[in-house]
Amino acid sequence: DILITNTSIYCPTPSVASLMVNMFKMREDVQCYHLGGMGCAMGVVGLNLVRDMLIAHPGKVCLFVGSEIITSAFYPGLRQEALVTNALFRMGGYASILTNNPSWRSRSKYQLNHVLRVHTGQSDRAFNALNWEPDEQGINGMVITKTLPSEAANVLEKGVRKMTPRIMTWGQYAEAAVNYIQTAAAQWSSGKICKAPAPYQPDYTRCADHFLLH
Repeated sequence: DILITNTSIYCPTPSVASLMVNMFKMREDVQCYHLGGMGCAMGVVGLNLVRDMLIAHPGKVCLFVGSEIITSAFYPGLRQEALVTNALFRMGGYASILTNNPSWRSRSKYQLNHVLRVHTGQSDRAFNALNWEPDEQGINGMVITKTLPSEAANVLEKGVRKMTPRIMTWGQYAEAAVNYIQTAAAQWSSGKICKAPAPYQPDYTRCADHFLLH
């Protein structure tokens, strides 16, 4: 019913979605969307779109196909910031079927509980952390600046802060409530009733089974 594809660097015309519709002779009423130029975040961006489409069209089936094809972005020049991407990035792909149709529950392998995206593109520092631009000889390449690690850490921190309340256990909610009450009591009594505790930090090994940092 729905087809969503994405690639970051390689953006052909016709799009990857149109190529798939033609190759597999999909129905005329299939809804197709292609995302491009969004870097490593394109998988999360695509999942956001999948979720929104299934909310708008309940019971439908969505095929989500992602790939990265970097041949067209190979940099043959001498600029060090652009040479890094030749060794860092690789090609690959994936495909998954997502639906909120209850009849598919018995055949499902995973359940999507939460999707969260933090966008820091309004910051010039974040916006310019990774760019496709020419060097002094006019050769185009993907340039990674030194601000990328710190900007990635900033986004990760914001994302974790927003996601944490959604995945905490009931026991951790109780611990956070006790911490809040102790902090309020310490502030109200100027430390006479109790001392202000350290800010609450949940133990993520109790509320998350796996971590994947990129």
